[in-house]
Amino acid sequence: MTTALTITGATRLYAIVGDPIAQVRSPEVFTERFAAAALDAVLVPAHVPAGPLRRDRPGAAWQLRNLDGLLVTVPFKARMLRFAQRSGPAARSIGASTRCGAKRTEPGRGDMFDGAGFVRGVERKGQRLRGRRVALFGAGGAGSAIACALAERRCRLDRRHRSDLPARRPPWRRSCSRRFPAVRRWLAER
Repeated sequence: MTTALTITGATRLYAIVGDPIAQVRSPEVFTERFAAAALDAVLVPAHVPAGPLRRDRPGAAWQLRNLDGLLVTVPFKARMLRFAQRSGPAARSIGASTRCGAKRTEPGRGDMFDGAGFVRGVERKGQRLRGRRVALFGAGGAGSAIACALAERRCRLDRRHRSDLPARRPPWRRSCSRRFPAVRRWLAER
């Protein structure tokens, strides 16, 4: 038997914005963690059409007084960074953000968590990453974040691409080289 979630007038809201949105699992994971920490908060999915975003803020969401933060997924990761007043090193390196502020604790801060989350998951499974050679498939927002997080662990990145597409340098290559000088020589050889 499952326990029903209690939502009150004081419940704090977080939202994950994307198009499509049905594939995300963040609402389940975060809402469960909020409950385990005895926080009166939920993370809800918000299906926002992929059309243009307003220049000043990502829509009327910031007018909600009980909305404490936005997470973003496809196709908004690259677009959301421009709304951040400050950004973390991963977001700056990649040029994308999976978070657009937490109004009460870090207003206006954008950051990218995909890479750190991937690395944390691998390490929790008992895998040592430092010095490993890693084949990387994909160089979109999440792939770029993972590339930078792996470079931070001094992994050797071996980028793979689809054979039916022309090979091109991934967007994270230059930022990883600047941010992680120890991997610069290896990246230059690829």
